[in-house]
Amino acid sequence: MKKLLLIILLQSLNILIGHCQTDTLNKLDSNGLKQGVWKETYPNSDFEFILANYKNGIYDGEFKAFYSNDKIGLNGNFKKGKIHGDHFTYYQSGALKRSAKHDNGEIVGKVTTYYETGIVASETEYKNGKPNGIYKAFYSNGSLRIIHGITNNIATGSFKQYYENGNLNIEGQHKDGKEIGVWKKYSEDGTLFDENEYHKLKKFEQ
Repeated sequence: MKKLLLIILLQSLNILIGHCQTDTLNKLDSNGLKQGVWKETYPNSDFEFILANYKNGIYDGEFKAFYSNDKIGLNGNFKKGKIHGDHFTYYQSGALKRSAKHDNGEIVGKVTTYYETGIVASETEYKNGKPNGIYKAFYSNGSLRIIHGITNNIATGSFKQYYENGNLNIEGQHKDGKEIGVWKKYSEDGTLFDENEYHKLKKFEQ
């Protein structure tokens, strides 16, 4: 009899705990505005649901999104409705997929993507919310595949592409996203086999 009473007591306690946990989610204030932590579906995405902090009806605080297997797929923060601070996305396996930093809704610094193995897949420098600086892409073995300059998300300056063995494949220059000057192509053993000149610039004489 005592054992039966103990089982009933434990079951009642579990129900009470579950109710208390649920009761702290999805709260509206007297004005009908979302406050605190909300658990919601995340439509038009790969995620099953989110846990988001609200303040006066807008995102403010930690934001997490989860896959159907309950593993976290996204972890970031909002400040007054705008993405702010570190922002991470993950593969369903749990491996890191992308890392970035935001300042008041704008991406700043370097955005890094990863292969599921953990090896860096790409690095893009950002300024003023747009790709500005250097872009790098890597093979799955970690060796450099592409490197070029970028201004407001447009390729500019030196461009180099490499074979997986590290030898140079293509080199040239970009201006406003267009190929200019001499472009060279090399075979995998390093032999030059093609050379073309694009949009030859003429010196301006007044």
